Amino acid sequence: MKGKITSIRLRMLCGAACLIALAPVAAQAQDAPAETPAETDDTQTAADPGNAIVVTGSRIVRDGYQAPTPVTVATSDDLLKAAPASIPDGLNKLPQFVGSAGPNRSSTTFATPNHGNILNLRGLGGIRTLILIDGVRASPSTYLGTVNVDLFPQLLTQRVDIVTAGASASYGSDAVAGVVNFVLDTKFNGVKGVAQAGISGRGDNATNRLGLAGGFNLTDRVHVLLSYEHIQSDGYLVSDRPELAQQGIAVGSVIGGGAPGSASNPLHFVTGARYNFASFGGLVSTGPFANTVFLNGPNNYRTAIAGTPTGSTGFFTGNSDYYYAPGSVSASAATKSDSVFGRIDFEATDDVTIFAQFMGAKSDISYNSLPNLLLTPAIFSGNAFLPAPLQTQLTNTGTASFTLRKLFDEFGPITGYETIYNWQAIAGAKGRIGGFDWNLAYSRGSTIFKFRQPGQFEQTKLAAALDAVFDGSGNIVCRPTLSADPAVRARYAGCVPLNPFGYGSASAAARDYVMGTSTYRAEMITDNVVFGVSGDLFELPAGPLSIAVGGEYREQSLKLTSNSDPAVLQDNTGLRGLAANATRFYLTNTGIANGSSNVKEVFGEIAIPVLKDTPFFQSLDLSAAIRYADYSTSGGVTTWKLGGIWAPTDGLKFRATRSRDIRAPTLFDLFAGAQFIQTATLDPHTNTNGSYFQRSSGNSALKPEVADTLSIGLVAQPAFLPGFALSVDAYKIRINGAISTLSAAQILQDCEDSGGTAPSCAAITRPLPFSDRTAANFPTEVRVAGVNISTIETQGIDFDASYRTNIGEDRLALRLYATYVHRYRTRLSGNQPVIEYAGYSTLGGRSDTTIPNFKGSFSVSYEAKNFGIFVQEGLIGRIRMGPTLRYAEEDLPPVLNTDVTLTLRPEMIRGRGEFFLTVNNLFDRTPPQFYVNTVPGLGAGTLINLYDTTGRQFTAGVRFNF
Repeated sequence: MKGKITSIRLRMLCGAACLIALAPVAAQAQDAPAETPAETDDTQTAADPGNAIVVTGSRIVRDGYQAPTPVTVATSDDLLKAAPASIPDGLNKLPQFVGSAGPNRSSTTFATPNHGNILNLRGLGGIRTLILIDGVRASPSTYLGTVNVDLFPQLLTQRVDIVTAGASASYGSDAVAGVVNFVLDTKFNGVKGVAQAGISGRGDNATNRLGLAGGFNLTDRVHVLLSYEHIQSDGYLVSDRPELAQQGIAVGSVIGGGAPGSASNPLHFVTGARYNFASFGGLVSTGPFANTVFLNGPNNYRTAIAGTPTGSTGFFTGNSDYYYAPGSVSASAATKSDSVFGRIDFEATDDVTIFAQFMGAKSDISYNSLPNLLLTPAIFSGNAFLPAPLQTQLTNTGTASFTLRKLFDEFGPITGYETIYNWQAIAGAKGRIGGFDWNLAYSRGSTIFKFRQPGQFEQTKLAAALDAVFDGSGNIVCRPTLSADPAVRARYAGCVPLNPFGYGSASAAARDYVMGTSTYRAEMITDNVVFGVSGDLFELPAGPLSIAVGGEYREQSLKLTSNSDPAVLQDNTGLRGLAANATRFYLTNTGIANGSSNVKEVFGEIAIPVLKDTPFFQSLDLSAAIRYADYSTSGGVTTWKLGGIWAPTDGLKFRATRSRDIRAPTLFDLFAGAQFIQTATLDPHTNTNGSYFQRSSGNSALKPEVADTLSIGLVAQPAFLPGFALSVDAYKIRINGAISTLSAAQILQDCEDSGGTAPSCAAITRPLPFSDRTAANFPTEVRVAGVNISTIETQGIDFDASYRTNIGEDRLALRLYATYVHRYRTRLSGNQPVIEYAGYSTLGGRSDTTIPNFKGSFSVSYEAKNFGIFVQEGLIGRIRMGPTLRYAEEDLPPVLNTDVTLTLRPEMIRGRGEFFLTVNNLFDRTPPQFYVNTVPGLGAGTLINLYDTTGRQFTAGVRFNF
């Protein structure tokens, strides 16, 4: 029945979509209110309360002024038609955004704070995309410094301006890839709201959204704005999309062909795979009965059935006893958010407006990660749960212990819970005096990010529970409870022995004893004061010379506390087999961080009209901006921008900008607490295997990343085609000194490749000079921290075309967004090769490097009196396999997804409300399969940061406006 209903819905929706061809004819006989088509200039503007024209991307405030920086304007109505769940989801369908984090776009394998909607321009990372709310810097919502834009007031968002070039000279740090400015309708009067619900075609991923907003005048000079919104999504598991995961993995295609991923043994995809690293009942990996696997229940074991080998050692297909990542891992996190917004504007005089604004939100996110995996400690001879025949083999061979590896799937997945409390308050004034506009504002933002992950193994308790022995009375007890040390006995007095041999053999009491809850809490506070003055200095023959000057002061603080700081090593007194550097929990151990910084900034901008109404120069305007920032942590840095717009004739403009931009290190980059672990690897300098201490921490010596951006483009609005606009902009961004964290092995190799001259060599402690290559010079410590060592370069072309016209009293709007990325190159350090990622899959689909050569969307909107229809086609181009590994697989094919929204306006509510139905991924396209090479079934079986894994999604609701 469910399938039949889905089929009927699909036929109805497909038929409705076809109405777009007939709607213009039918609409000729209908009455519709006359409305002016929306402006088609790609630098659309909106009036602020003082009626001055504000242009995102510039501090100049002047009627008719257009900044040379490319700005894409997306209205909230169009974004919600494409993705009714939220405005950020609609933004992520635009081609400028690549690799954004989100509930169904972020890995849930391990706990990270980036499961909210973190926008990512150009694929350069959310940390290099500046987020504004009405031109004010948004407070970070994660300790990594990123902003979850799902927390913004969406009902009152009028439009979103996307600056697709560097803008640090105007707005400060982080505007390397660009700026995303959520512009609010602060002058709204009336009441409006929304109520909607959605569900996927598979009956999961239920969503709902409720919102109410109101704006009214208390007096002629006092305006109040209020809103509340609730948004919720249930998410879904990997097992809910069996066509994707299928226990797939990338393995070598030639058995004995050399290293997997090499030219002689290229990778290919297989499904139903297993990995001999562990099993669900327990796999013995050392000792006289190595490769013994335990099955369901106690005393049920055999020599493991391996299956059919592949070209990657340890990976098999077919009938096998080995393990894979279970489908209980989340493919999309469950989310719930509640947000409130309030604003009051008081026109103190005709020239002065005082305002105060508050925005607050609470967000809850939950997701399933992998179950606990037993790697250590060792199982010792004399274990009370070990079957007698196996104990005999240990006794006869004099083997003291063996290693058992088991994925405790019977305990269920480990679930992470994130709660974010975020608020930002702004108070300020603005006005006009002597022909100049001025503004002064103070903002304070606070975010508390709480994380908890119950069900994790506490490693000391696990070691005690696994060391199960018989006491003098024949009872099975934990060996530490028999210790001669009374402190040890007291510490493990409640220990319950755990039987690890076989699926489901452990008791519930033992499970509860060894499990604990990993938690951390991050609190971030941002205080910001900004003052600015802008206006016209004097008239030139081509128009007024305009300036904007001002200053800004910002303080930030971060305090991250944890119950599992890896720098706090566990006391293993009285325990056997537990490493001296063991952390508290098996999976998630978060280090502490505590620090603060401030920055003092001054900025200036000038717009110079050079020529006007002369042959070949209808207008020529030049602009320049400069900002000096003095950081308490790294000193002074200057950013700047030069730009120009040349209009040779009416309807055609050429524009160009050249800028120097920065991304200052975050507080976590600077002040993350130290973590110590002992690790072992091959030292390439001495060619010796050994162990050393790895120290991971923040780096207070970090400097801002420096980016150079060039943008050249044109804007065409031909008079012979009213309503049509086209912009084409080529861009090039090069980031020098990008902050990257090399692994300990990479640091050792990088230093060796440089002959001891690379900056990475300073992170290595050796007992002897670098010239000594004997084993005696094996490193004693390697320090891992972020360093300004990498380079990133990307080049591409953005296209934005729109056409709007009236057909009778109806409106037709077409819009095309497209981005072609010609280059996306990275170099990890000066001694490493340059790697080209543009158009390549990359291993595992990392969000900052899975960059398609082409991504675009084309939409058609037809609005009549009684109905509307919106159809959007989104295209992701072909993805090549690679680049660092060789594949025997074909390229991933282009993917075309269709979104459709139908809107009905019955006569009884016309002008006051509308009903809508949206179907995302109308034809239920399954994304191309792409598997990692680590664990079979890990991930969702595709590039989750690029492709839709939900499938067909229905959303229906009502919007009203009085």
